Amino acid sequence: MHMDKWIGIQEFVTAAKYGSFTSAAEYLGTTKSNISKKITHLETRLGVTLLHRSNRRLVLTSAGEVYFEHSTKLLKTLEQNDQLVIETQEHLSGPIVVSLPPGIGESLLMEPICKFQQLHPDVTFVTNVSIQCIDLVEQPFDLAFRLSPTIDPNLIARPLRRAPYRLCASPQFIKTHSPKEIQDITRLSCLAYSDQLSPKNAVWSFKNPQNQQVLQLEINACIYSDSVTTLVQACHRHAGILYCSDFFVAKHIAEASLVSLFEEWISNENQLWLVYPDRKSVKRRVRAFIDFVLESGIL
Repeated sequence: MHMDKWIGIQEFVTAAKYGSFTSAAEYLGTTKSNISKKITHLETRLGVTLLHRSNRRLVLTSAGEVYFEHSTKLLKTLEQNDQLVIETQEHLSGPIVVSLPPGIGESLLMEPICKFQQLHPDVTFVTNVSIQCIDLVEQPFDLAFRLSPTIDPNLIARPLRRAPYRLCASPQFIKTHSPKEIQDITRLSCLAYSDQLSPKNAVWSFKNPQNQQVLQLEINACIYSDSVTTLVQACHRHAGILYCSDFFVAKHIAEASLVSLFEEWISNENQLWLVYPDRKSVKRRVRAFIDFVLESGIL
């Protein structure tokens, strides 16, 4: 049997099951264009149309229904065969090289890393904490955790937790300055993120919970930093009001060392992603760690 006879079968079954190329790509950890390409290759080889495409949903043709039924059974058998082999080779070892964003890299993301390493003592983690967006294709990294609204389309991106931004300050700062409404922060000292040495005045945006209109407030920053962790420390020392992702301050708010302000206003959100190169072969230990993160519910 020629190897190209396997091409597109898994992609076809997944797309038919979930009803769209986008959902199939998300499930298989690949791109929508790759799913479409593989299924087109399969249909060309078979000489039949398996799926009717529409803007709303994929629909099986009559030939597709027959092929789907038998392909599903075939993939189930292959999955069982794979599991038999995996169970005989469960031991994982070797390095996993990970890029982490500062702040949550040293705190939140250490939990899944440490738990996985305890389950697999012969796996070692090499972590790089940097504000820079590491090129995972050109550099020898296995994966990265990213806080970003957009992700390089050449990478496989798996969404993890979302977190709103929080306005917060120390209890002492609030007692001293007593902000009563959100507009009051424009007259108070604030702590702002910037990666520039000569930063412009920061503008913080919020949505009115009543009419959804955007409120933009130009704030007076007394401290700028490209490190949110540094700004959190300054906030603890009563230096001003901080506006940052809940990833960085949730623990401090829960412990009451910082206080959340004006929570009724709708803030921006951060998306945490797990990303890795779209390589044909992902190391078994790396794949195991990716699955652990996605299935553990830690993130």
